[in-house]
Amino acid sequence: MDYTVSHLGILPSGEFLVSGYDQLNSAAKLLLLDSSGQIMKTLDLPAARSKAESGAAYGSGEAMMAWTRLIGFVVFTAYKQDILVWRMNSTDPILDVGPGGSVREVSLHPPPGSVFVDMISATDRWVAHFRSKDVAENSPENEAAYSYYELRPQDASLTAKLTQASAAPVHLACESEGTYISFQRDKDNKLILLNAE
Repeated sequence: MDYTVSHLGILPSGEFLVSGYDQLNSAAKLLLLDSSGQIMKTLDLPAARSKAESGAAYGSGEAMMAWTRLIGFVVFTAYKQDILVWRMNSTDPILDVGPGGSVREVSLHPPPGSVFVDMISATDRWVAHFRSKDVAENSPENEAAYSYYELRPQDASLTAKLTQASAAPVHLACESEGTYISFQRDKDNKLILLNAE
């Protein structure tokens, strides 16, 4: 197949999950590979339901930009024994992919007035990052415009909003066993690890 690989994840079963771009058909692909790298199956990827927004000729710079916008925003996040597949700044459902290529599609329900930005890695929960609809995509983060919520893995409903009790950085890196981890730089430009529960 004529496609470019974008992301690769390894399931605990030893199988690989690969996202890529089918250049001939201008479509995103999600493939499950066995431990030897052979394609076991193609999984339905919500981002693949629409072609890249470009009528440019195959192999052109415009076509490459179109596929970058489409597949470059498809990202993997670890969750328990599964891999969550989602697209940044979109309304696409989240895919929960497990061993053997089991797939569960879960629709997102952002807080009122918010849009989905991304998800952070977490051991036993879903943690989504949202921004206000009034704020431009990729604008600097601040507590008023951006927020984190824990979601129910069963249906992606909001269960709790994460709040800050101090002037810690807004951006979270990940969650591990109930502890949220973030980083900031000190006056000497060295990274400082911050933990919160």
